[in-house]
Amino acid sequence: MARTNLAVDRDVAERLSEEARAQGKTLYALTNEILRACIDIYRDGGDARQAAALWRASNIMRDLDLVPVPLGILEWLIDSLGESSMNGLLEAMEKQGSILGKYLSILYPQFTSLFEETPEVLARLLPAKKVEIVSNEPGGGLRVRLVGIGNSERAARALGRLLEEAVRSYGALKLVEFKYAVGVLELVLAPIDEGNAQPSRRTGANRSASFDPHGPQRRAERLRP
Repeated sequence: MARTNLAVDRDVAERLSEEARAQGKTLYALTNEILRACIDIYRDGGDARQAAALWRASNIMRDLDLVPVPLGILEWLIDSLGESSMNGLLEAMEKQGSILGKYLSILYPQFTSLFEETPEVLARLLPAKKVEIVSNEPGGGLRVRLVGIGNSERAARALGRLLEEAVRSYGALKLVEFKYAVGVLELVLAPIDEGNAQPSRRTGANRSASFDPHGPQRRAERLRP
């Protein structure tokens, strides 16, 4: 079979060589394997970034025992709860948010990389069709919007509770502003400044609950096949 020389950036060549050694494969074999897989993805209308996001998200879901549920069924289940059961669900969402926030803080210690480089990962971990950065905010903050979270106000409340606790547990963030409407959640996040901590501004359903900052934490390991 004829071979063709391909030009790549130096850092890509170095990473390929390192990974080939780690996998116990030749550089030629690994390069062909990667290219064939990526070509199939592009032919199906995807792209390599999307594939990488799906892979990372699937590993996080496995590590945290997350199971995908159709949004319509999730909304129906939440809307069917009585008020006391709803309160129990909100407490459970806080605990899950604590686990998720601490896990992500290990994988992505710089919060800007979490939102700027991996929004596709977050969109697959959360019941949202898209996670997008709306704008940069003063002081190094970000305005982040979750779109396509469904039409249930109760479901939005539950997701909002999870996100608030995830932000708290992440450790390097403060929630400056939080609001939601049907189908959309919007948050303004900023790096923590201990000397000028300000309470968050919330728009939407009233919120009154205490948080346990010492919730469970799981160890994040290197994501590999």
